[in-house]
Amino acid sequence: MLRKGWKMKNIALVSALLGSAVMAPTTVSAATLLDIVNVPAQTNTFYGLTFTANASTSTVSFAGYQVPGNFQILSFGLFLNNMGSSIISTNGADFTLTRAGSGSNAFGGNGILVFQGTTAGSYDTLSQVANTIAGSNYTLRFNLSNSILNQPSGLRVEASNATVGAVPEPATWAMMMVGFGMVGGAARYRRRHSTVRYA
Repeated sequence: MLRKGWKMKNIALVSALLGSAVMAPTTVSAATLLDIVNVPAQTNTFYGLTFTANASTSTVSFAGYQVPGNFQILSFGLFLNNMGSSIISTNGADFTLTRAGSGSNAFGGNGILVFQGTTAGSYDTLSQVANTIAGSNYTLRFNLSNSILNQPSGLRVEASNATVGAVPEPATWAMMMVGFGMVGGAARYRRRHSTVRYA
């Protein structure tokens, strides 16, 4: 009888551990917050991207290209708990530019980031370091404008030292449901074979 109870507890413990390991958020050196290939035509479309900081600093990066023409990031800011004032500069000139090639031409100005280029797939990067609090949630807010339709383009937004919540895949959901079923079956089996003794 003691041995059966021990097995039931182990099954429940293993199922719980597997479930928590599967659902744990992922930590990466640079978390991708947004990745768009062939940016659709739009005017001042609002985006709000959330992440959890894992360190005292986080680098926010916008990478992009458009051939021909350009698209713009406007009204950008990084906000602690999606409130207050931006903790990064809202002047695009304060971003650090990393060019992808000689034909690229991204730049930052007063309240704007512009991406254009001559080579499809060649991402220029404009980035800025933000002082963050580990374990706190941050929201990167910006508007995106693109007047060119059906042209090769791309936009990737990343944050370093960040965690984004994991979204379980269908196989993970199936494994989790099987685990819950096993725990339920074990509990049912145990109830069926218990006996009551009266003194």
